[in-house]
Amino acid sequence: IGQLEEMRYALNLFSNQFSSSLPTQLGKLVKMEYQFHLYMSSCTGELPSELGQLVEMTSRLYLHDNDFDSTLPTEFGNMVKMYTLFDLYTNKFEGAVPTQIGRLSEMTNAVRLGDNAFSSSLPSQLGQMTKLSYNFEFYSNSFSATIPTQLGNLVEMTHSVALSSNELTSTVPSELGRVTKLSSRPYFFLYSNKLCADLPSEV
Repeated sequence: IGQLEEMRYALNLFSNQFSSSLPTQLGKLVKMEYQFHLYMSSCTGELPSELGQLVEMTSRLYLHDNDFDSTLPTEFGNMVKMYTLFDLYTNKFEGAVPTQIGRLSEMTNAVRLGDNAFSSSLPSQLGQMTKLSYNFEFYSNSFSATIPTQLGNLVEMTHSVALSSNELTSTVPSELGRVTKLSSRPYFFLYSNKLCADLPSEV
């Protein structure tokens, strides 16, 4: 499949039962721009770092609902043209979210890494996604330490900041009070953590 080097749109292999790891040769599809669909396909093992070579990707990287159980490759931060639908939720990814993911600063919709086994702290570099308006989802992991104050830079968010069901500690940063476009929608999820002290008046 890595020989499809001229392919630009719509690799649709979703809803299968591959039950194996992805071939590294997928990283040869360097002209791929849109719709890389491998969700709900029983994929396992490591996510190939070679996928970070798909630097022309702009939308719809769907790898959710599989059984990937490695760390998330830092090379995914090379997909700087991505602007919508970066979906890796409901897998078994572990370890820290790479700081390089913050380089996806053109994202406007859906950075979804919820329902995995990520740990460590949330990287402050996520606050660089200042164009993001919809679905910042890191729920149901094992993130610890404090909520980065830099998340207060996500001032375009209108829907679903989901950090629930983690192990986040300390106080809620007052900087989150700058995310004012969320105020008309009840989609700010911080429940089931270890947050303490008073809720800031800014929030």
